[in-house]
Amino acid sequence: TSALLMTFSFALAQALQPITVGVMVPLSGSQAKQGQEIYNAASVAVSLTRAKFKVLGLDLRIKAYDDQNSAVQVKALLGSIIADVNVMGLVGPLSSEVARIAVLGLEEARIPMVSPAAGLPRLGRAGDGNFNRLVAGDDLQAQAGVIFIKTTLNARSLFVLDDGSQDGQAQTRGVVQEAAKQGLKVLGNVTVDQSMSLKDLLRQISQAKPDVLYYNGGYDFAIPLLKRMRRDGDTTLFFGGDALSNDGFRKEVGAAGAGIYYTSSAAPPAPTHSDPVGA
Repeated sequence: TSALLMTFSFALAQALQPITVGVMVPLSGSQAKQGQEIYNAASVAVSLTRAKFKVLGLDLRIKAYDDQNSAVQVKALLGSIIADVNVMGLVGPLSSEVARIAVLGLEEARIPMVSPAAGLPRLGRAGDGNFNRLVAGDDLQAQAGVIFIKTTLNARSLFVLDDGSQDGQAQTRGVVQEAAKQGLKVLGNVTVDQSMSLKDLLRQISQAKPDVLYYNGGYDFAIPLLKRMRRDGDTTLFFGGDALSNDGFRKEVGAAGAGIYYTSSAAPPAPTHSDPVGA
């Protein structure tokens, strides 16, 4: 009887139809920490739901695709994703630059994708039927941030920085537009590049004397910026985009991050559920 049951169980396992959730995120390079967090979360979700899919005769799997947050790398990955008939959907990418390329490549293959962070406003709004995201668009985040700065922080002027990324520049455009609507003065609008020294940048900000420094972009630049500001005794209010809503940023920035503000794509913590996926 035991042998019969084992044979039956093995045959059942063999009969399961494999389906794969791809996770396209940077797992190497400067954004690897954020990418690994996204992959870990997706892996937990797959583990928690695998049994439910098994009842339906499906073997739910997960597969990582390291896009290195690079447009060149994502183009190389698209072919293998499309060629894998078991890939039913994709979690990612992290950035809008990579997401734009992935959308075009995967739409014809009818592979849906859900990005946890790509906020470029035009993504998903111009016929990108396969694209979904978990965050508000950069324009809406910027609008909410500026309104908060005016009504809650009672500020009257801003100095705006971005890191040159598509997400950062999209948020900057939203900030500048909403500031004009709200009657706030934009005393400076700078896109940071590698040739720019922190010393010169902070001198420019200090001379402008804004009520709030509004930064849009990845947290890699925000960390040394904030640390240098606080080390130099600069107490200007600091506001950032949702890229700062990240455990990695909070750990690395340390005490220099005390008292800053940023938008977030996530609501405040909800009550704990025994089934976080079902909840």
